[in-house]
Amino acid sequence: MDYFRKGTDILPAVIMDSGSKSALIKGVSLCEDVSICRQLALDIKRNIERTPYTDLNIQLSVFNVKAAKLLLDVFRVIKSKRPSLSIHWLYDRKDAEMKEMGMDYSELLEMDFDLSPN
Repeated sequence: MDYFRKGTDILPAVIMDSGSKSALIKGVSLCEDVSICRQLALDIKRNIERTPYTDLNIQLSVFNVKAAKLLLDVFRVIKSKRPSLSIHWLYDRKDAEMKEMGMDYSELLEMDFDLSPN
């Protein structure tokens, strides 16, 4: 395991494993403390830059504006430094807004996201 952060009521779990070549961001991201959120995003970006992951799975049930901005930063790193990394955007079948967020990121960044209900 390259990086592990247990999820909380306001921060997602992050599991990054070079053995399986995959990374997972799962849960909620409602952090109000920008320094904590920024550090988490920085940890994720550093691991993505230096580790040969093939898949990034995003499975968030809810996130706020600060988290949305930090996710955008992570996706920009992927686009510039790891364009072959596949992004899997997993959403609840009943959550049309979360599906739309994945589509919005994909369009905004001109990147292919695999959008899948879970």
